[in-house]
Amino acid sequence: MLATVIKLFISGFGSASEAAAWLPPLLGVLAIVFPILAVGALSFIASMDIAARAHTFAETLEFLQLQRPLLQQSESPREFAALLQETEARLLGEVTSWYSRRSFTSVT
Repeated sequence: MLATVIKLFISGFGSASEAAAWLPPLLGVLAIVFPILAVGALSFIASMDIAARAHTFAETLEFLQLQRPLLQQSESPREFAALLQETEARLLGEVTSWYSRRSFTSVT
């Protein structure tokens, strides 16, 4: 959009002989290329689902930070095994969730 505005400004207020001969064609190309790059970047960001990944990883990190002292302070093998199974189930759920999100999207 900026390239188009500059090109219109040069075309409207100045003649082609005043501006460099290469400037209007370059701005015309940039007016086409920049929107294509913007759409590509938005598509890539959407396919990577960055916001959801950041939220999921933050939740997982918080859970693991809470589980660590509980695992270290467990007093019996049974209590440790129960905490370990809870942790493994949570991590397996994270992997399953990741796979289900990624199985329906493709970046080509």
